[in-house]
Amino acid sequence: MIKTVIFDIGNVLVDVDWWAYVNPLLETRDLTKVVTTAVWKSGWWGEMDRGVLPEEEVLAHIIESAPGYEDKVRLIIDNFGGCLNKTDYAVPWVDELKDKGYQVLYLSNYSDFLIRANRDALEFIDHMDGGVFSHIVHMVKPDLEIYEKIIAEYNLVPEECLFIDDREENIEGAKVAGMNGIVFEDYDTTYPVVMEMLAKK
Repeated sequence: MIKTVIFDIGNVLVDVDWWAYVNPLLETRDLTKVVTTAVWKSGWWGEMDRGVLPEEEVLAHIIESAPGYEDKVRLIIDNFGGCLNKTDYAVPWVDELKDKGYQVLYLSNYSDFLIRANRDALEFIDHMDGGVFSHIVHMVKPDLEIYEKIIAEYNLVPEECLFIDDREENIEGAKVAGMNGIVFEDYDTTYPVVMEMLAKK
């Protein structure tokens, strides 16, 4: 029987609309590719989520990953909240689950930088029972230790948990920890699947 529902945040409860954000700010497709690679594919964004290295050091490495385009990378970073959008379903979904008696938590690779960039997008946090941010515990999904951290912190029984994340590897990590899991595709697709699954368990 599922007693706890655990949500990822980015691309699940918060809409991360990268292309709609960067395209108006960058002049060409090639420039967009360079900046996108520096931010998401250089490997440094994961260190931001882990929260071990100083934020300024990580940002400096991201900027260095796009030689000759420092001003463009800084432009994107300085206005990053523009790609984080509040979803209209997050709070109602959390409230519905709580009304049905479920404990509702979050488990997210999410940096303090992102929290500061757009706090309004995290309105649903106040409706939840708690959770774990990667930058606070210095662990990231899909490493087993971060799942073990939330299990220990909230005295969870893994098989009584349902974890919802947009990345298959993070769901596999949750399953290794003994949790149930489902990959989030989009709200309209995933919501009915989750609610039907909960009704059966």
